[in-house]
Amino acid sequence: MNDPVLVTTEFRGVFFGDLLSYDAAARVARLKDAQNCIYWSKDVAGVFGLAASGPDKNCRIGPIIKSLLLERVTSISECSDKAVNAWREQPWK
Repeated sequence: MNDPVLVTTEFRGVFFGDLLSYDAAARVARLKDAQNCIYWSKDVAGVFGLAASGPDKNCRIGPIIKSLLLERVTSISECSDKAVNAWREQPWK
């Protein structure tokens, strides 16, 4: 665990962070250093673009929180190194 991932939920939530745990039966994931994507620009190319390339300066991203428990998880995508760098560099600031 501790892999950087992008998680989506039934409630259309999109979250980035380091995966601490995932219970597939309960559909619950816990992230460390988590943040949410409130809006992404069309240039990002959707949710998969956030996992492949990361957010750009036109995205709206929430602040980092220490940990987050997500329920009703619908997907967990492994993030590329490029995406992880973009999330951590925070180009939208």
